[in-house]
Amino acid sequence: GTAANISGGQAGSVYFGTYKQSSDGSGGYHIDPIKWRVLGNAGSELFLLSDQNLDVFEYHKEKESVTWKTSTMRSWLNGLAANQGSGDNAIDYADNNFLGNAFSAKEQTAIADTVVVNDDNPEHGTEGGNDTTDKIFLLSIAELSNNAYFADRNSRIATNTAYVAGGGETVGLLNIGA
Repeated sequence: GTAANISGGQAGSVYFGTYKQSSDGSGGYHIDPIKWRVLGNAGSELFLLSDQNLDVFEYHKEKESVTWKTSTMRSWLNGLAANQGSGDNAIDYADNNFLGNAFSAKEQTAIADTVVVNDDNPEHGTEGGNDTTDKIFLLSIAELSNNAYFADRNSRIATNTAYVAGGGETVGLLNIGA
């Protein structure tokens, strides 16, 4: 379909999926609808950014050279069977991941596969690695610098949900290992 009435550049927003966000007042969290800022509208595809920080998760679990393609973060966000790092401790995120926890099976089919261009870091020269195809990804430096998406510095700021303020996924992972 089309989304002709939804404006990009953060002029519009949509609710899509659910995730732990607000406190239930007794140490737990409610699962609430996720609010997304609309960065772009290509007619049939919206480019979305969560309005608030939804979770806390390490970019990579191993102390090794890593790119987006081989990161634990990518594996967890997209529900990949195992991160592709070179360490011995690959983690299987097929059953416990952001994509599966935040979106129903039907909602997941509505999320477009996106070619993620992983440019080298222009300031530090850090290698970006191979491009990937993902449903969920972090913004690139180029996307974050795009004035069509972000009118000013303040429009780049997101607040934390209560779940994130409480430590998010990392707290659950620390308790599992305890």
